[in-house]
Amino acid sequence: MKPIKVPLFPLARWQSIVLTILIAQGITVGAYAFTTPVLAFILKDLFGLEGEELVRWNGWMFVAQGATMALLSPVWGVLADKMGKRLMLVRAMMGGMVVLFLMTFVQSPMQLLILRLLQGAFTGSIAAATVLILFFTPKEKSATTLALLQVSIYMGGSLGPLVGGALYDYLLRFDQLNQTQLSGRANFLFTAILLAISSFLILRFVPKDRVEGRPKDPQASQRSKFQFTLFKENPLLLILLLAGMIVSISFSLVTPIFPLFVKSIVPDTLDLGTISGIIIGSASITLALGAIFFAKMGKRFSMSHLLLIALTGAALFYIPQVYATSWQMLLIFRLIASFFVGGITPGLNYLISSNAPNHKHGIVFGLVASLNAVGSALGPALGVWVVSDNQFYSAFIMSAGLLMALVIILMLSPNIIAPKPATPTDIPNDKS
Repeated sequence: MKPIKVPLFPLARWQSIVLTILIAQGITVGAYAFTTPVLAFILKDLFGLEGEELVRWNGWMFVAQGATMALLSPVWGVLADKMGKRLMLVRAMMGGMVVLFLMTFVQSPMQLLILRLLQGAFTGSIAAATVLILFFTPKEKSATTLALLQVSIYMGGSLGPLVGGALYDYLLRFDQLNQTQLSGRANFLFTAILLAISSFLILRFVPKDRVEGRPKDPQASQRSKFQFTLFKENPLLLILLLAGMIVSISFSLVTPIFPLFVKSIVPDTLDLGTISGIIIGSASITLALGAIFFAKMGKRFSMSHLLLIALTGAALFYIPQVYATSWQMLLIFRLIASFFVGGITPGLNYLISSNAPNHKHGIVFGLVASLNAVGSALGPALGVWVVSDNQFYSAFIMSAGLLMALVIILMLSPNIIAPKPATPTDIPNDKS
């Protein structure tokens, strides 16, 4: 008698496939977030960097990853259509696995910087997971599965820093007692292991997607040639696209110096990794709550007004973080700011979709993704430039200033008022 094979999930076939992708993507996001709260401390421990040198190197690590991701993300998107979406997701996971494993053995900041360049070039799993989920999901269920993808991303983004920071602190104490050097390097190794698990789940339980040739469109080149004429027809659309890039710059500006700022508040603690992980991970949770709240409010109020409120709230609560005298106070201000941050990108995306022709949405949101990636690369570079002598307040002030300047620009822009309140289906997914 042959043994009965029990399916991995007691659900319909497409649901089990999507659930596998969601689990794998949550693990992947959490894995990459393992080193976010402690990267600066790793640079200090492994290479003895201090002061402005530490700030500079830590900033360039984020710049390197963002720059190569911005350059190659469109390439991977084209290859996904030609070679298969599952292949591109596995490429992102296994590419990251190899690069992070190699980081375990780095001997200089330059070696780590080169590997960060490769990490940005070969990864990019969120976009790959999004298109793969859409391939297997019935059209009428796509909104629900994309919402679940966001839940998966937020869970990974909150748990990753918490676990990664705690692991770093535990191994740091172990190193001090046993004269070893496991802390930091172990974060890279554990990230590689988690990415290997994600890759296995996709390879084992997600079937290959079919790559179907598309008929050649004789007007495609003509449409591509004139795709930017829509900005002439509606200048507000260009303003909104640039606004998205400014938002990305503002948020990523503080990223490389934030753990060092935490250290300046609690310089004598042995739990720097844990504290940084708690603050960064908890912020991901309130960001998700903010996104849900503003999306619900969008049914009743103008999304443009809600966007201005979200931008203003985020800017106002960035500034008090500078004056925090304890990490608990910093956590409170960070949580409130993150709540408002949650309403910014959905609001911008809704206004963009309202001002772009339906047949141009693919092109326009492709530009949105590219400009956001550029902003994520420029932000850390700007943060490193404005911070000197460990005076971190300048980065927070500049971030808040950019958001407030954006509020003024949008208020002065013509036709910023959306024609109608948003509905959940109107608001595009901001992480795709």
